[in-house]
Amino acid sequence: MDTEGFDKVLEPFAKAGIETWVAPGDANWNEVFPVAKNAFGNIQGFIRDGQRMGSTGALTTIWNDDGEGLFNLDWYGTLFGAAAAWQPGESSIDAYQDAYGQLFHGDASGKIDQAEKELMAAHKALGGSHSGYGSDQLFWLDPWSPEGQEASAKILPVAVDLRTHAEQAIVLIAQARAANPHLKEADALTAMDMGARRLDLIGLKFELAQEIVDTYAEVLAHQHDKAHSSATRNMLDEISSMFGRCQDLRDAYSASKGEYSQVWLSENRPYWLNNVTVRYDLRIEEWQRRGERFAAVNKRFEDGKDLPSPSLLGLPAAPVGK
Repeated sequence: MDTEGFDKVLEPFAKAGIETWVAPGDANWNEVFPVAKNAFGNIQGFIRDGQRMGSTGALTTIWNDDGEGLFNLDWYGTLFGAAAAWQPGESSIDAYQDAYGQLFHGDASGKIDQAEKELMAAHKALGGSHSGYGSDQLFWLDPWSPEGQEASAKILPVAVDLRTHAEQAIVLIAQARAANPHLKEADALTAMDMGARRLDLIGLKFELAQEIVDTYAEVLAHQHDKAHSSATRNMLDEISSMFGRCQDLRDAYSASKGEYSQVWLSENRPYWLNNVTVRYDLRIEEWQRRGERFAAVNKRFEDGKDLPSPSLLGLPAAPVGK
């Protein structure tokens, strides 16, 4: 978002003598977690220029048009909007970031502030590879679809960086809560944890989906090599078994559904919740069915049958980048 140049949208009204309010946004639209860097720049710049151009008020906007957005994810941006609106001139983003955790959550350790910065770093990793940042669409995207393969080629190179920052945020939130069980605004902390886990799941999904593709390609190459039969069976178990990758992705979406529902119900009535969680159900079923399909393949291989082609299993024709 723009951090300067708001004069052009304010000047026509100011010249006409019309009272104006500025309305920057939290950059939460269609995102699993608001993009704070964009929100801060937009809020800081629009309110600064609005004050200079004579605006008499400010509204920090949020956009939950997709039906998934939750307000407890938005405090970091909306409270900066309040601070910037009451302070004359350009509000300091750095000062706000250093004060947020203490003032809003009562966290004197600085861990909540650092967790927010880790989530910004996770978004930065994604933003360098995909125009949707941590979008809801990316969260639901099937990595084996044509669109998913395009996204996979961009996300896999940054997946480790993305997941490292998201998981560090999860750790910091847990440490802050363990050190002080009486932190304020507990629902907002749970929502923050949920956002971090959903960002982490984006990276995990593309990593494990690609590992399945690569592993099955290697299995196919050695399926008639008796010297590798034990290793081949083990690799098939890594794809689908009690602790296979298909099951890991099923379990990850199931856990995310549970936390999302908790956050939803902390601020909303149950109405519409099922319309969001059905998307979790579809992903859970998708990976469950894929696991069952590979389990059948494993059984056929143990019975001496040849393995089917990747396309018959819904896999991409070739590993990404291979």
